[in-house]
Amino acid sequence: MNILEKAQVNCKNIIEKNLNIDKNQNVILIYDDKCDLSKLLFKSYSNVLKEYNLKSIKFDETKQDELKEFLYNLNKGDYVILIQSGSFRLSNYRIRLDLNNRGIFVIEHARLSFFNNIESYINSLTYDFDRYKKISNYITNEIKNTNQIKIISNDGSELIYEGGFEDAKSNIGDFSNKLGSLFPIGEVFSEPKKLESVNGTISIIGIPSLEHKTIFVSPFKVNIKNGTIIGQDGNKDFEKIINLIKSENEDGIVWIREMGFGMNKNISKENPLEDISAHERYCGYHISLGLKHNIYRKKIDKKVNQKFHIDIFCDLKEIWFDDKIIFKKKDYVIF
Repeated sequence: MNILEKAQVNCKNIIEKNLNIDKNQNVILIYDDKCDLSKLLFKSYSNVLKEYNLKSIKFDETKQDELKEFLYNLNKGDYVILIQSGSFRLSNYRIRLDLNNRGIFVIEHARLSFFNNIESYINSLTYDFDRYKKISNYITNEIKNTNQIKIISNDGSELIYEGGFEDAKSNIGDFSNKLGSLFPIGEVFSEPKKLESVNGTISIIGIPSLEHKTIFVSPFKVNIKNGTIIGQDGNKDFEKIINLIKSENEDGIVWIREMGFGMNKNISKENPLEDISAHERYCGYHISLGLKHNIYRKKIDKKVNQKFHIDIFCDLKEIWFDDKIIFKKKDYVIF
């Protein structure tokens, strides 16, 4: 199967299996052609959607006011697919968030110019719903009654979470109660009910640049006490991130929040994705730095600045829920 055929299979599964779009519903394809990957996805979706009620709009050749008026007058339940070399905006917010607030389904492919390996990105779109659902259901149910979660890095470092955990949320391609997603998908996330209940050390192999690109580094340690970073031996790029987050509030404290369980086996240390929001679905574990978390935001007083949510990636060996091992040898072991 060549790359176009593979892309068309994956796009077809998104349309027919994830979204289950009726051929009478409106589908709007908004795209640019500024990179090879955006051209490939546009061609793939266009071929798959030939028999649908499809309208294609080239973003750069359309007046912003006209596009805004058109999109804001779509019907609830219509579908928009965004194919973006960067990230389209019609207001202060991304188009996906704008349209979701109006009841419009949105599938988003963003920052496509970042991806050097087109095949790796296309592989990350592979339909794997049954596997995602099994892992998601297991973690979502087990975490409710788990008292301790232990993250063991390949160098033997241990990060330990004690106490209760927030209800886990998933991004697995089930849109029965959601209005779409950024793709690729494959993640479950939670966080401790008490942020200060996290202690230990974690080994990190991936961080973001300030330009939102994934940087892969030699493993370094991050030391955490009572939910905050008290030491680290990362490189200059990581030091920039730490200093940025310290500016969030006057106390200069760097908190950790999200516990991210990635499930997408087509994304890994060996097959990485260069965009940080895409790579976070990789089959492994990540944490977020900074106080911002839109899902669990009510936990912290509104008076406290919640500006940053920056993901970093663990050099993961094992994950334990109490005395049960759920991850080892680069995959989940719950089947």
